[in-house]
Amino acid sequence: MKLYIFSNGDPSVGIFPEQWEVQCPFNKEDLNDEHDEDYFKEKILAMYQEFVDFKLYALYDYQLKYTAVDSDYPELF
Repeated sequence: MKLYIFSNGDPSVGIFPEQWEVQCPFNKEDLNDEHDEDYFKEKILAMYQEFVDFKLYALYDYQLKYTAVDSDYPELF
């Protein structure tokens, strides 16, 4: 399972969007509780936020696949 982290940046001032990929040390089936998943996401976002001036957001790979069904650009997922 992977966690994707996104930053929209601000292209008007030359700070372009970025994306990072984190390989999770667990699989979705290994989790006992949804809070474990949220806790991991919060901690990773906090770590990355130290190096980025813009708001970050994150989605797990299975969430991206779900989002792609309604996306105008499903080939990106």
